[in-house]
Amino acid sequence: MVLGSAAGPAFAAMTDGDPLTPTAESSRCDAETTSAKSANECAEPDAKHDKGGWGRQGDPDTNGGWGSKHAQPKSSPSASPAASPAAAPSATATASTTASTTATRPVPTRSAQAAHHPQTTAPDATTDDAEPLDYVPDDTATATDKRGAAKDTDNPGTGVYVPGVSAPGFGARIEATPDAPTGISVEAMASGIHVSWSHSGADVDHYTATAYDHDGAVAGSCLGGDASAMSCDIVNGVNAGTAYWVKVVAFGTADESEPSAVVTSGAVVPGPPSAPTGVHAVGQTPTAVTVSWTASSTPGSGIDHYEVTADQDASKGCSTIDAATLHCLVDTLSDSLAYTFTVKAMGAGQNGDSDPSAASDPVTPGAPDMPTGVTAVPAGPNTLRISWTAPATTRAGVAKYVATAVEDPTKTCDTTDGGSTYCEIDHLQAGGAGYAFRVQAKGVNASGDSGWSTASAPVVVASPPDPPTGVTVTPGDGTLLVHWTAPMHTGSGIAGYTVRTAADHALSCGPVAGTAEQCTITGLSNGTAYTVQVAANGTGDTGDSPWVSAPPATPSKAPAAPSHVTAAARIEAIWVGWTAGDPGTGIAKFRATASGHGTTMSCEAVASATGCAITGLTPGTEYEVRVQALGQYGRDSEWSAASTATPASLTLPADVPPSAGHVDSSSGTDVAPGEMITISGTGYAPHTTITVVIYSAPQTLATATTDGGGAFSVAVTVPAGYTGQHTLVASGVDSNGTARYLTLGVDILEQHAAVPAAPISHGDTTGSETGDTTTSLPVTGDPISSIALFGLCMLMAGAAFVVLSRQRFARTEANQ
Repeated sequence: MVLGSAAGPAFAAMTDGDPLTPTAESSRCDAETTSAKSANECAEPDAKHDKGGWGRQGDPDTNGGWGSKHAQPKSSPSASPAASPAAAPSATATASTTASTTATRPVPTRSAQAAHHPQTTAPDATTDDAEPLDYVPDDTATATDKRGAAKDTDNPGTGVYVPGVSAPGFGARIEATPDAPTGISVEAMASGIHVSWSHSGADVDHYTATAYDHDGAVAGSCLGGDASAMSCDIVNGVNAGTAYWVKVVAFGTADESEPSAVVTSGAVVPGPPSAPTGVHAVGQTPTAVTVSWTASSTPGSGIDHYEVTADQDASKGCSTIDAATLHCLVDTLSDSLAYTFTVKAMGAGQNGDSDPSAASDPVTPGAPDMPTGVTAVPAGPNTLRISWTAPATTRAGVAKYVATAVEDPTKTCDTTDGGSTYCEIDHLQAGGAGYAFRVQAKGVNASGDSGWSTASAPVVVASPPDPPTGVTVTPGDGTLLVHWTAPMHTGSGIAGYTVRTAADHALSCGPVAGTAEQCTITGLSNGTAYTVQVAANGTGDTGDSPWVSAPPATPSKAPAAPSHVTAAARIEAIWVGWTAGDPGTGIAKFRATASGHGTTMSCEAVASATGCAITGLTPGTEYEVRVQALGQYGRDSEWSAASTATPASLTLPADVPPSAGHVDSSSGTDVAPGEMITISGTGYAPHTTITVVIYSAPQTLATATTDGGGAFSVAVTVPAGYTGQHTLVASGVDSNGTARYLTLGVDILEQHAAVPAAPISHGDTTGSETGDTTTSLPVTGDPISSIALFGLCMLMAGAAFVVLSRQRFARTEANQ
């Protein structure tokens, strides 16, 4: 019997290089344990400490017997026992045990505190310098040691003394290390690796088979639960299509064995595919359906094809030719039987097939029955909605429904799917006898259509009214008053009107009765232009008329009427003054009027002005004057209180008046007595009288009226008998009602008279009693001498040009 082995530390030292092969250093120390070399040099205390002493690798705190972390040298060889020892074995047995221990396991050298368990020390004269080891007693309550192995009860109550080792108060069990498993065999299987081995089972608690990837990392393992287990399956941590290194270790009552020889597995085979999902069947022909599904989510190593089976008749089914096709046709079915279908994914190779899928919903091949309960109701302008009840039996399924007017087959509508039970037909003719409708259910694919339903009762189509006419808008203070005229054609009747602004439909009159012809939109912003829309609302579902719009209008607050109006008489004019009131939303300008003698004249001024002159009035006539402020957005003030004034007439001064400028004359300033000339001027008030007078003694030559721009032009005749220096004066008034005089000084001489033209003689002429009758044309234009001189100069210039040109040409020829 032995108390451990060097296999544990040797196996634990495999940290570099090939993780599956013990290190050379551990093998060397195993060979040297029987030599004189100190066992302490090969104890590898760090590895043993990480393992838990000589116990099982990776289980440092639960190793019982001699494998505990507590199996460490005492801190002092001479420490006294803490309690009375139990009965000691014979010296022979003690020596034998000690020798066996020394030969099998290196002596631990690392110190550790021994306070975890009670201990006793059996003195032995022959082993005084042997270091005592802690002893972990068996569990007396469960009759097992700390590894879970059965207690040695051959000599219960008898302690076995080992020199330098604490002994329990009961009998101590001598533990052993099993041999390594042999005959390792691995077989790749579906989603895992099957591992088997051979072993005598001696000194074995259990087995562990471990798979490593090619980087030496642990991929997965399995457990042989007792000494008789000679196989297990590694299914966790291994990947399909990957090969692994596998080794087996036997775990004994004292320590684990050396690892078995490493065996390489084949590639792990994936498991069978998962079942398809989402199986759905839909009619294809009157005796066939198409079954479709969603591919398996875990296809394993591959899917060869899919197979479909009818649950009601296993002979009815279909299959695909590959894994990519996810539907197939099942035919020769009965149109009186509802079928459900399941689908299996057929695996490729040895991985097997999937389980059957969940069954599809039932489907019966063939055409659907016809719809029932067809009705029609108004749904809008010239529109009817046709509704029906779906057939109780749809068999293979309904793709859509079609509704058609009995009176006009071109009036039709259809649904986009088989779930809807209504559709609408528009552009129908209003009035008349109305329309009746029939409905047909269209089967899916080529499964057939139902018959036509019974026709609905006829329904007369209603039409909407025409739009209103004559829409006008009157702005107010934050409001718009809208007026319209009802349309001549009211369709099926007018239920009311909708009146709103185009930009914001929430700004409206609200509900308006069908008999109303005006309403007011309130809550508007002054100074903002709005376009108003009006529509007539038809009764029921007949619809509304088109919208009609009025020109944009701007609500505003009107200015207040001007006050303190004054009227001052001027020449043929009245000057009107005023004081502006509250401007409201804004004043565009002022207007003043003068009414009298059956006529009304006016003047206008900008918003900042406080007066203007009304001209063109009749002198001596009293006029009533009023003023109004015109709003910036079309709303004007009330008229002011009236004031009166009588315009004065223009008086010709006795002497030439101060001039405001010159008039123009068609003959300039040199004129002859009796000559007719044209006088013109500007700068006068529009539509006022101009009097043309010649001074020294004032004599009126002509009168004229100015145009809209205050200009005039008039022909006058210079009085006969006038000679010398005289002044022409155009007398009138300006736009402010003030006298305006334009003048022109003229020199009147007989010499300025035009020479009369003599008659031209043709052929012989006869004289008269007064002498020579020969006459000549009057001389006109420039003198002949001037013309001759000009021609001579031009001739000389031409000659000089010719001479210069010839000289230049000669020089050019010489240079060449």
